[in-house]
Amino acid sequence: MNAAILVSEVGPRDGLQSIERIMPLEAKKAWITAEAAAGVRLAAFLVAAGLILGRSVGGDWISAEATVADFAAAAWPALILVAVAALLERWLRPTPDNPRPSVSAYGLIPALLYLSLAFYQISRAGTVA
Repeated sequence: MNAAILVSEVGPRDGLQSIERIMPLEAKKAWITAEAAAGVRLAAFLVAAGLILGRSVGGDWISAEATVADFAAAAWPALILVAVAALLERWLRPTPDNPRPSVSAYGLIPALLYLSLAFYQISRAGTVA
């Protein structure tokens, strides 16, 4: 049996399948570093949104209608969080002038902002009526 074996590199895949030339290792490292800050921001955004939305459905569960009304009354700050995140994502994305944004400045600081907004909203919300 004479079979050919193809060994191919497995690494960051999103968007690389359509590139015909092989990306150099240093370029891949720079790309991964640039995306680390975005990963930190995304994780904090998801946690913050989960806190706000989870608190929104934490009512008395008297009926489905009351739960939906409680959710509508308490979940609106998640829309503000989405708007803030969309603006920050546009502003903080890597650029040719800043291809490797700092994880602390471009990741942790916005992450703390997202989480602070969520904790502020939860502490301000009190109990669902």
